[in-house]
Amino acid sequence: MQFSVFIKRPVFALMINLALLVAGLFAYTRLNVEAMPAIDITVVTITTRLEGASPELMESQITKPIENAVAIVGGLDNISSTCDVGESSVQLIFQLGVDGNAVLQQCRDKVSAVAINFPQGTTPSTFSRYSSDEQPVLTLALSSRRPVRELTQMADFEVAEKLHTVSGVGDVVIKGGQKREIKILLDLVKLQELNLTLNSVVEALRSHNVEIPGGSIRSHLNQYVLTLDGKVRTVREFSNLVVEASRNRRQNDRQPERLRVVRLSDVAEVVDSEAVATSFSRLNGEPVVTLDIKKSGGANLLKVIDGVHNQLDLLKQSLPKDVDLRVVRDNSLSIRQSVDDLKMDLLLGAGLACLAVLVFLGNFRLTLIAAVAIPISLVATLAFMSMLGYTLNYMTLMALSLAVGIVVDDAVVVLENISTKLEQNPGMQPAEAASTGVGEIAFAVLATTLSLVALFVPLAFMPGTVGMYFRSWGITIAVAILLSMVVSFTLTPMLCARWLQPGQAQKAEAHNPWYQRLYLQILRWSLKLRYLLLLASGGVFLLSGPLVARVGKEFTTKEDQGNYTITLKLPHIWTPERAAEELRPLETELRQLPQLENVLTSFDPVTCTIFVSLEDFDKRKPYTVFQSSQAAREILSRYAIFSPSIALGDSPPSDVDFTILGEETAELNKLGQGVLQRLAKLAGVVDLNLSIEPGQPEILVHLDPDRSADLGVSVREAGDAIQAAVAGLKVSTFQVGNRGYNVQVQVLPSQRAQPQDVAAILVPSSRSPVAQVPLSQVATLSVVPSTSSIRRYQRQRKVSVQANLIAPANLQEAMTAADKALKELKPPLGYGPIATGDAKLMADTALAAFQSFLLSVLFMYMIMASQFENLLEPVLILSTLPLAVPFALFSLVAAGMTLNIFSVLGLFLLFGVVKKNAILQIDRTNQLKASGLASREAILEANRDRLRPILMTTITLVVAMIPVALGGPTGATRAPMAMVVVGGQSLCLLLTLVVVPAGTLVLEDCQRLGSRMKSWAQSRRR
Repeated sequence: MQFSVFIKRPVFALMINLALLVAGLFAYTRLNVEAMPAIDITVVTITTRLEGASPELMESQITKPIENAVAIVGGLDNISSTCDVGESSVQLIFQLGVDGNAVLQQCRDKVSAVAINFPQGTTPSTFSRYSSDEQPVLTLALSSRRPVRELTQMADFEVAEKLHTVSGVGDVVIKGGQKREIKILLDLVKLQELNLTLNSVVEALRSHNVEIPGGSIRSHLNQYVLTLDGKVRTVREFSNLVVEASRNRRQNDRQPERLRVVRLSDVAEVVDSEAVATSFSRLNGEPVVTLDIKKSGGANLLKVIDGVHNQLDLLKQSLPKDVDLRVVRDNSLSIRQSVDDLKMDLLLGAGLACLAVLVFLGNFRLTLIAAVAIPISLVATLAFMSMLGYTLNYMTLMALSLAVGIVVDDAVVVLENISTKLEQNPGMQPAEAASTGVGEIAFAVLATTLSLVALFVPLAFMPGTVGMYFRSWGITIAVAILLSMVVSFTLTPMLCARWLQPGQAQKAEAHNPWYQRLYLQILRWSLKLRYLLLLASGGVFLLSGPLVARVGKEFTTKEDQGNYTITLKLPHIWTPERAAEELRPLETELRQLPQLENVLTSFDPVTCTIFVSLEDFDKRKPYTVFQSSQAAREILSRYAIFSPSIALGDSPPSDVDFTILGEETAELNKLGQGVLQRLAKLAGVVDLNLSIEPGQPEILVHLDPDRSADLGVSVREAGDAIQAAVAGLKVSTFQVGNRGYNVQVQVLPSQRAQPQDVAAILVPSSRSPVAQVPLSQVATLSVVPSTSSIRRYQRQRKVSVQANLIAPANLQEAMTAADKALKELKPPLGYGPIATGDAKLMADTALAAFQSFLLSVLFMYMIMASQFENLLEPVLILSTLPLAVPFALFSLVAAGMTLNIFSVLGLFLLFGVVKKNAILQIDRTNQLKASGLASREAILEANRDRLRPILMTTITLVVAMIPVALGGPTGATRAPMAMVVVGGQSLCLLLTLVVVPAGTLVLEDCQRLGSRMKSWAQSRRR
């Protein structure tokens, strides 16, 4: 290869690298910042409601037909569903790459075909597509001593409307508020006295308070719009609405008919009130209304949040002084912290790498030449990230921070070889040394770089959700490595030719001569005992088995994000008012924990959560979120009725989600309880819960067919009357300006407070003299227990045993124990476990990583075989990879870390470094043998020549990883990856330095033996 053009034309070489740098800097201003890579996964949720229906009815009449209908939609991965009281939710997760709009339309078509068979009163199904953008990025709290209804209106019509104007804000969801509602509370006693039915009053109200278009009137010159205005303008006008008008004759037929007018005020109370409270929010014990802000798709998260903060400054000036608006949850804080930490790791790693080069070369100019490869390679990578649609996120930034120790390798190898030329030839000019040195080493650099790229690129082919994370990580590192090769072939030799002086590098030869002498002594000894050495190496690899069994396994490691969420399962019989009172003592105790910033309690009919945020880590060092959550767990142990669970930061609600499928809820509950009891005995397994739990008591109304037929009571009309009396019906809308409020009909609260009140509800009767009868005359009532919800997975009922893990427990141990416990319970035929949650992701990751590794090995072999024009030498190089495994696993065990998704990434990085060293050794050996040296002398000379660049590149990588490995609580997620590289490479370096030369000599022994056997076989045939 000829690289003299870059030495002869220094401006050209400079402009190439400057162009890469400028492109990267420009791309940096355009890159979005996210927590994780965007996952293009299609999730369709189908929600169907039938007011008051039991979970069993929702399952049989709605959920199962929907599941059967959509199961044939192409690209479907799995189906899960939940049947609650009055609601069915079916979630469809599709495989990556499907057309989201197309499958959404197919789902609509399939459901509409079966919807005609749904029970009467079922609302049309709603369809929604999930997006990662649907998660709130910011939570605000609006508080004051004013009524909650007023705060809700302020949040809705003042705060939310202005926040919607911020660029990138997709939606603002208000929680914990109370919306205004016009309540019409019917009196059953007065209705009976006036012989009016519930249904007749409802129909009368629906015919009032309407505005009906009447078309238009046109003349030759003008036209007019005709509208019948029947709208109610004030709340007081509702009381004057006529619900019945009829004429009755007196006893004497000669007297005229009397008009009977019944107004709404005669049978009901009209109250300007609030909707029934089904949720509430409290911040540090005080009532608040919260606003969850979601960003629109593709928007820059940090810019959106910054824009919201700017808008908040303006909002606070316009709000009344007694109203406080504050941020209680800001997802950008953890992202900014991670980004800042990774940037600091990158800078520290770069500084340490440069220091290692300086120590080895002992020359500041040489160090500076090597150091410029770091910023150019990394910054230029940003341009390619922008072209590929990547963002600055946890994975890509971590890839850049890890690449620090690699991108300098090519420049160091080229620089070291040029320096060696100057050391060995005092009279040689720097330009000649640069041209000769880069030409001599270019083959090895190209081979090592391309083989490294071949190691990381197959990660782009990993399937599933995990592949989306691995892809951006692997491609980012691969691009950075390729760019580092460009820098080492263009800028590095040019700078050496311009900056170095003849003989300038001679002092480096005597800087540390002892390590070369020591290494050569060890190498001569190892070559003599090469077969024993290879046998010992095989024994070292066999240690991988026990180490794999000992190291803990999980999907990912938790880190300190400064907050945690407590999820509580309250008894379903509790009203929101009771829940609010019962939770106060717990909130008070939690607020006593040290270093807290906010405690936000949110309650809705489905869940209750307490979000606890801590002060910035710099203010509370060394107090961590792990200590705070454990203290909270001790407090929660005194409130067992709440069935608490704690999730740290953005972690899922439960670390362990052991799912059992079957048909009968009772049997599933029995099996789940058995597994839960056994898991409770394991150390470190906490927050144990079962997904099946008792529901609200259910009042079953059984209509007697004979009595119903005798009195002319239909099931439909009876159901309408019960629904209007208890659940309430929306009959119209009360319009005030451009704001509309629901008008709700119900009976008086005192007439629907107890189960026995249901018996007094009046239902229409076509054969009764008074046109209605109490429900008790045609039905019997019974109170029975019910299931709160029915959960299904892949069209079967399921129960999930959920738990969290603290040291010393890990996910693999917990799942193994749960599986063993289920087998001991001997479940009936048709009942069994299925992998979900982190356990499924962990299994998928292991399989996908193994497949990618095999693909990487195949690509690396083909590249090296092409480079060396040899089929056996690449096998020798690749045989060094297994030697890194036991040392990597030992490092994790010694550091108390686990084998997880990031540890696997560290293994890939470690394999690349080990293989790179072997290529440098064998390439130099081949060069010396081609010059005429005998094999043994060539091996000794080659490894002596390559010892310094190998040590330099290895140590620069290791020291660059140290800041990441020592990231502390806020960097606990990425620490295992760095520890695999630091510990694995440090421990296996000496072994690979002697195994590769010994293997080279053994390979030649085998080739000679093969040649002799071939000659002997040929002589025998003669």
